[in-house]
Amino acid sequence: MRRLRHRLCAMVAGLAVGVMAMLPAPGAQAAVADVWAFGYLDNAAPPVGYVMDTTRQWGTFKTPCPGDWMTVSLLSAGVYQVSIPCSASPRGIVHVTTVDATGAFCTAGRWVPAGQAEVVYVFCFDAAGVPANTRFTVLFTTSSGLAVAGGHAYVFADPNGALITTYNSTGPANVVNKLAVGRYRVRLPNLSSTDFTGDLQTTAMYPGQTPRRCRVADWARGVTDYVAYVTCTDAAGVNADSYFTLSFHHKRAVFGSLAPPLNIGFVLAGSSSPDTNYNSVNGPNVVTPIAIGLTDVFLPDIGTGQTHMQVTAYSGRPVYCGLSDVWMVVGTDVLAQSVACFEPGGVPAKSQFFATYSSSL
Repeated sequence: MRRLRHRLCAMVAGLAVGVMAMLPAPGAQAAVADVWAFGYLDNAAPPVGYVMDTTRQWGTFKTPCPGDWMTVSLLSAGVYQVSIPCSASPRGIVHVTTVDATGAFCTAGRWVPAGQAEVVYVFCFDAAGVPANTRFTVLFTTSSGLAVAGGHAYVFADPNGALITTYNSTGPANVVNKLAVGRYRVRLPNLSSTDFTGDLQTTAMYPGQTPRRCRVADWARGVTDYVAYVTCTDAAGVNADSYFTLSFHHKRAVFGSLAPPLNIGFVLAGSSSPDTNYNSVNGPNVVTPIAIGLTDVFLPDIGTGQTHMQVTAYSGRPVYCGLSDVWMVVGTDVLAQSVACFEPGGVPAKSQFFATYSSSL
């Protein structure tokens, strides 16, 4: 894998725009995350309208609809329909992380408003790319306005790199360029400081039940900007064009909000940059390799309320990462036991990864 670089490559100035959400107006001071929700499917074969794990779901919907919960229905093998109450939005992004020890993986299908609900379709596959049932975490968020503390940005791009939805908490427009088949460059302006800080997450999206995986292949920074290089592949690990979402957050929850939640943490495994290992209460977090492709992540003193995790592979090779099992809260500590990374076909593989955690509080 290429080493982190300290200067940006020359950037193409043009901005390819698809159906693009409105950027925040200068001077706006709205809360960053307008609507957000996270959940965990603890039953790989749920009945229609199954209530997702209530200890691992929460969102802005709990204010207008305090008695409601996120639900999920299994429509066919590997096809899930997640319903988020009181969260309908025409904008926003989705992240999905698989919870499976065998190399299964999931993509976002699509997300659409349905009455007052936001409906998210998730497609899951076994290690060979055959539709299969599995557990997963899912996150939906949409933001506007500017943020003073920390930073948050996201893009949702089509297979040609055209932006469908974009947001940057500092105001400037994000830029996506397609470099080659399945390879994309995402510029996030005005979010870089003196070193690599924060966390990146990316998720493949494909409207048809076609297996895709996306990862952060490299990460570079300039004086004020970050550049994330995203590579997407098919199930065999061959580069393939894909829709994808990518988000960045620093000293904020993965969904972009802050205070609440006050209990957040993230880590880039194997990084020497201290600000890629953040714990809002009692850091640093501890990353412990335990076997090829398996790594425990310990996040002290932030295990309170409803909790959530997302994981993304960081590698120049066609690997992918998820959670081998659901994270645990022991007292006030959080233990992801373990993050699992794989080569195509489900062979355990050593890899760096981004892991991010948030509480509802």
